[in-house]
Parts: sequence; C-alpha cells; structure tokens
Amino acid sequence: MKLANGTKMRRSSDGVAGTVEMVFGESRICYLEFGESKIAPRSERWEPADPPEWPLRDEEKLDVALAADAMLRSIVMHQPNRYWEPPSGTAFDPGLVQCIVVYLGRRT
Repeated sequence: MKLANGTKMRRSSDGVAGTVEMVFGESRICYLEFGESKIAPRSERWEPADPPEWPLRDEEKLDVALAADAMLRSIVMHQPNRYWEPPSGTAFDPGLVQCIVVYLGRRT
C-alpha cells in the first residue's frame, strides 16, 4: 500500500489512531503512546481511518433533495415537518430539487 503523508490510519488490532509522516526520508506511520510519539513497526497491520466515500445512487440523491424540499415546504407554509414520513413524490420547489440533485452528482 502506498502511504501518502498526512493520511489518517487506524491500527487493526486495537484501533489506535496514527498519521503517516515523513521519517528519515521515508513515509512511516506515527502514533502517540502515553504522550510520546512512536513509529509503528512495519509488521503491524494498519488500515485507513476513513473509508473511501462511495458515490450516491440516483435514488439516494433524489431522497436527499425531496427531504430538503419537504423542510422548505414546512418552513414556508408554517406546517409541522413530518420528517419521520417518507417525502412525497411531488416537489414544492422543483428548482431546489434539481439543484440539489445536480450538486450531489458533481460532488461525488
């Protein structure tokens, strides 16, 4: 695995957090133990702390957009927001829904 400086890592055995740093000209995983900086041995197993983000499916993008649209409807119409109910299929502000779907498509 290629290590990039600044990458947050987590030790597989006990979940200790570490960071990839440049040590003596090579990238190594460093972590704190009792307030002292340690360099992890190469034999220890480490994994990235943050898993890669997967792009949202089209249905998920539409769900997010309709939920935001339902919130806007409740604010404008002075109605209670029934967030526990699935959003209705009709949009209060179609432009908002379209903007959110396009934004989420470009973001991921």
